[in-house]
Amino acid sequence: MKQICKISLESLALLCASTLLFSLIFALLYYFLLISTSTFHIANWICGIISFAAGGVLLGMLAQKKALLHAFVLVLLLFVCSMLLTPNYQFMAILKTISKCLFFLIGCMLAYTKTKKA
Repeated sequence: MKQICKISLESLALLCASTLLFSLIFALLYYFLLISTSTFHIANWICGIISFAAGGVLLGMLAQKKALLHAFVLVLLLFVCSMLLTPNYQFMAILKTISKCLFFLIGCMLAYTKTKKA
């Protein structure tokens, strides 16, 4: 039990660190007027998907068994927390969150199947 909690926390730490890094980079570009508002939002969404996929891949590589079950629990937790932090429940905000969570699951599934074959 301790091992899977450690792996899950490492996956979430990678997810948070990479999301924060991408957000800071694009915020700087936006602050100095090098990118537009729509580009800023699209870049944050795409890099958020990449960050979620990287977190899922890390979880899939390190988990010994039941990786998808743990990934589903983490995705559910992330989705609920994200919806609680969203001030208004617009369709696009929900769609972006679902797409990020889906890529977390896909990354975990692909990494888990690749490591189990080897």
